[in-house]
Amino acid sequence: MKIAVMFGGTSEERDVSIASGSQVVKALRSKGHDVVAVDTATGVLDADTEAKLMSSDVRTAPPGSEDLDVLRTGDATSILRAPEMQGVEVIFLALHGGAGEGGTLQALLELTNIPFTGSGMLGSAVAMDKDISKRLFMTAGVPTPEWLMAPA
Repeated sequence: MKIAVMFGGTSEERDVSIASGSQVVKALRSKGHDVVAVDTATGVLDADTEAKLMSSDVRTAPPGSEDLDVLRTGDATSILRAPEMQGVEVIFLALHGGAGEGGTLQALLELTNIPFTGSGMLGSAVAMDKDISKRLFMTAGVPTPEWLMAPA
C-alpha cells in the first residue's frame, strides 16, 4: 500500500511531530509499505533530507518563531499535487498542534476525498477548543472535572 505520512509542520510542537512521524515511517516501511515522507512545512522529502530530519533529536524547548517563519514554505494543496503523491491510498497524520491537529488539514483532505487517519475536521476543531470539549462531555454524561477558563 502506498501511504503518505505527514508530520513536522510549523507549530511549536514540530520536533515532537517529527519524532512521531519518523517512528510511523519506519514501522510502515518495515511492513513493506511504500511510504512518502511529507513535512507539511516544506513538502515531500527526498531521501537525504528525510534521513537528516528523522535522525535529529527532539529539542527540550520548542522552536522559536524565527525558526518557524523560515519553514513556512509548504502549501498543502501543492503538496497533494506533488508527483510523489500520485497513487497514495491513505495519509497517516502524525502532526501535533497547529493546522494539522486543529481541523484545517483534515478539512482540505475531506474536500479532496483523500482518506486519512484520525478524526475529521469537525472532531479535530472541537477537540482543540477545550471549553467546548468539556461542555460536550458534560452534555453527553461523561464524567468531567470542573474547570475554569482563563482569559486569553
